[in-house]
Amino acid sequence: MKKLKKNGSLLPVSKFSMENAKLYVIAVIICFHILPMIFVFMGPTGQSVLLNMFMFMINPMLIFGISFFYGVRLGFEWKFPLIFGILSTASIVMYYNFSDMNYLLLSAILCAVVYTLFAYLFAIFGAFVKKLMGGD
Repeated sequence: MKKLKKNGSLLPVSKFSMENAKLYVIAVIICFHILPMIFVFMGPTGQSVLLNMFMFMINPMLIFGISFFYGVRLGFEWKFPLIFGILSTASIVMYYNFSDMNYLLLSAILCAVVYTLFAYLFAIFGAFVKKLMGGD
């Protein structure tokens, strides 16, 4: 784990390293690309579950879990939530079946903004918890 900068700030801040973040990036890929692919292969029922459950309930919980634990373990760094938002938004375009192209585009843009903001907020929250627990 990289040494955190001690600059007297409210949050512990670390330098981004793909070496340190690879476990979290793999978790994002599994949660946002492998799991939806399984539901797409289940046919119309799986796609219905994917659209109704994942997009609005399970994805925000996954964002919370992954970003929070990233913040607790490595501190806050602005690049990881951005990578998180890009990877999670790509899954919306690839796996979520929308009948109207305008709705797909609107949903992808909206989810890109919301998922990225959630990732930033939860990473900040995790870094703050790390600071409260006496993390480096």
